[in-house]
Amino acid sequence: MRLTTEREHKSIIPLIDPDKWEMNNKLSNLIKAINNLDIEFILVGSSQPLKTDLEAFISYLKKDTKIPIVLFPSSHRTLASNCNGILFLSLLNSRDPKYLIENHIKSAKFIKNSGMDIYSTAYILFGDKKSSVAVHSNTEPLTYGNREEIESYILAAEYLGMENIYLEAGSGSETHISLDTIKVARKTTNLPIVCGGGIKNYSSVKSIFNSGANYIVIGNLLEEDGGTEKFREIVRQIKREN
Repeated sequence: MRLTTEREHKSIIPLIDPDKWEMNNKLSNLIKAINNLDIEFILVGSSQPLKTDLEAFISYLKKDTKIPIVLFPSSHRTLASNCNGILFLSLLNSRDPKYLIENHIKSAKFIKNSGMDIYSTAYILFGDKKSSVAVHSNTEPLTYGNREEIESYILAAEYLGMENIYLEAGSGSETHISLDTIKVARKTTNLPIVCGGGIKNYSSVKSIFNSGANYIVIGNLLEEDGGTEKFREIVRQIKREN
């Protein structure tokens, strides 16, 4: 299934990394704040292997919210039967077959038996080839100026039957996906476009939406001092304009 079929759809999604949060009042307060923002779903996961008990973490979240919990998995080992859905990510520019198809094969039966919703997603990494996610996944990040390469990756994903495009600048990136890249993606496909990495303020969110993104994922900002309030204000400002 797709995240949305509406080209003009705009939604901000929080990404919670279980290894960055303790199951305590701070996390509960974040979830309670999210409950009041009409958030479509909550992403849980990380681009790195997790140490936290994922099912216990999701159970903790679910005691405070009825918002769907969707997994952002790093491998077949970061799955949980009590989530509502999963971004079934294929990292298209990885040179490691684990991130292209092997993790998917190993997790397929578990996902089927769990009954969770499946969001087939082409995951495309941009930016610094020395970033932790690029090194960990043996990925050659795409460069922002290479329009033909960007178009080719997106078209290949569409022709393979993937139903969502996720443009990733990298967790903790200092810069978000370039606006020109998002515009190229939007002209190339009618599929939903997700953007993540390096998104920290309202002006960036507004520009990314105006360039054609449907979903914006914000994670690192939530972990900063005052991050919950900053996130809340960004969401409220966007909703006031739409």
